[in-house]
Amino acid sequence: MLLNNSCECFNRYILDVRDRGIIDMLEMIKVKLMWRLRRKKEDMQRIIAKGRERICPKILKKLEKLKDESIFYVVEYSGGPSVSCHGHGKTYVVNMMDLCCDCGKWQLTGIPCEHAVAAIMGNDGDPVDYINECYYISTYMNVYSHYINPTEREELWPKPAEDVQPVKPPAQVQKRRGRKVTARRNEPEEIEIAAAQKRCLRMPQYV
Repeated sequence: MLLNNSCECFNRYILDVRDRGIIDMLEMIKVKLMWRLRRKKEDMQRIIAKGRERICPKILKKLEKLKDESIFYVVEYSGGPSVSCHGHGKTYVVNMMDLCCDCGKWQLTGIPCEHAVAAIMGNDGDPVDYINECYYISTYMNVYSHYINPTEREELWPKPAEDVQPVKPPAQVQKRRGRKVTARRNEPEEIEIAAAQKRCLRMPQYV
């Protein structure tokens, strides 16, 4: 089974409609998506009206924190694309041409890490120019430029042909006693991780 942040976020997003019938569930998800697309678009339009940067505001806030952290690093330039960055007892190599760093944060997020920011600003550059295009406001607006058209009520839906047999609803299943379980079942590897944790008897924490 595929487990990642996207699946978990969507599963939580539809948590309140999962127990509905298939048609009602899809209609409710459609309404939620219609509202989300409109809200995201309007929020970004207000930001554009204020005349801000070309980068999304949350990313700019992260970049400001990285600038504050970058002052603790000393940069040594070799004359080539690779730069040596020293700080906190460690050394990192930043490649300005390949947009990568030994720590791996720059490649993973598309945002220059504190080591890359130190190297960029030490060379009189602007870290904003090295941020991935996926964080541009123009990219954001392009993602949310689409919309979902509303649908007519069920009575106005096209009728199937006479020779098409309607799909019968599933057989009624007798409900079990007790409270309905809504929590997600843990995968085998998650159970192993939980079983490996031990509770300290002296201190109220897991070790």
